[in-house]
Amino acid sequence: MASAFGHLAVAYALGQTIRPEWRSARFWWLTVACCLLPDADVIGLMLGIPYEHVLGHRGLTHSLFFAVIVGVLMPRLAIPDVALAGDAVTINNSVTGVVSGTLALADDELPEGAVTLLRLRFRVRSVPESSMTTVGLTLSDLSDRSGSLLQSGTYVAGTEIAVSKRIFTADVNTNGRLDVGDASLMQRMLANFEETRPWDHLLNDLNGNQVLDSGDVVRVLRTVL
Repeated sequence: MASAFGHLAVAYALGQTIRPEWRSARFWWLTVACCLLPDADVIGLMLGIPYEHVLGHRGLTHSLFFAVIVGVLMPRLAIPDVALAGDAVTINNSVTGVVSGTLALADDELPEGAVTLLRLRFRVRSVPESSMTTVGLTLSDLSDRSGSLLQSGTYVAGTEIAVSKRIFTADVNTNGRLDVGDASLMQRMLANFEETRPWDHLLNDLNGNQVLDSGDVVRVLRTVL
């Protein structure tokens, strides 16, 4: 039987499909609010609104129309823009497409030869065709355990990575499945919070009308649920 606890359990399960970097405290508070929001219509019963009225219990706030409207607005509040920006974004500095970081190693000697110190994982938005892109690496400086700068003996090399065309229609976040994250990104594009590129229409067209619209979002959500 449906209950507030059941709503929370479903919301938590769906929230786990979102990228970890998006799951802030604000995200979880709004997730809880969203799963309880449809039942806010019980207030209408206290005000004398008939059960069968459009504003009655399980009326407007339980409709797919209401779900789409809330879905368009909530991602803007719940997920920081930096996490949903376009192909090349400003992450933690003022240079577009550049990520800066620092790394502290354990107080041990490193072995000779090539050593893996850090792995970076990226997820990009969908592309119309598979391609290769260059990733460059630059070492600003390196110090030893005493704090002295190492002037020689270090080398970093960039590489090329393959960006593959997605497998599934409407898999906007390219994680290999349809989930609420795809619906959120599609809603952001419909609300002009996210750049819509020419191929975003056909690659997200689940209802077969050749354009991206709210019907495609509904079909993603029905697949998830």
